[in-house]
Amino acid sequence: MQTGDVSRVFFNLVPQPRSLTRGAGSCVFGDTGVACFVGAPADILPALGSVKSALGPGWLASPGFAEQASVCFRIVPHVAGAQSYRIDVSPGHVSAEAQDREGLFYAAVTFEQLVRLSAREVPVCRIEDGPDFPVRGVMLDISRDKVPTLETLFRLVDRLSGFKINQLQLYTEH
Repeated sequence: MQTGDVSRVFFNLVPQPRSLTRGAGSCVFGDTGVACFVGAPADILPALGSVKSALGPGWLASPGFAEQASVCFRIVPHVAGAQSYRIDVSPGHVSAEAQDREGLFYAAVTFEQLVRLSAREVPVCRIEDGPDFPVRGVMLDISRDKVPTLETLFRLVDRLSGFKINQLQLYTEH
């Protein structure tokens, strides 16, 4: 893999990963395939649904190990740091590993961005990322303006989680 040879796809990742190493070639995702999460708790399975959605309607999402999976997410103990993850993209296969469920979720968010930004032709690369701070939050002042509906708050939570923000605080007075 070469360092420094980074296409525009990587510059558009939000937030920017801590480490990105670009390789030669790309991993092209066809109309069908299998993506799986190994050992993932049920509460992050919606992230697998987002990955499946980015890959296309012909892709199957499996919560367990699948022999034929070309995209596989795993929780493993050797990834450094809480909420950290590593994604390895090679021609024909993607492997994402995280130490915990938060890291696995953030790996899925980053991979989904890669797929959408590259039109399903993801450059070969290795991404390693983890937060500088364990708590990253946003405070929304709802006492001075229109109070958001529950639907708006859910959409905001989904958007913020995509940016790897893990707390939303609603501020009110009195």
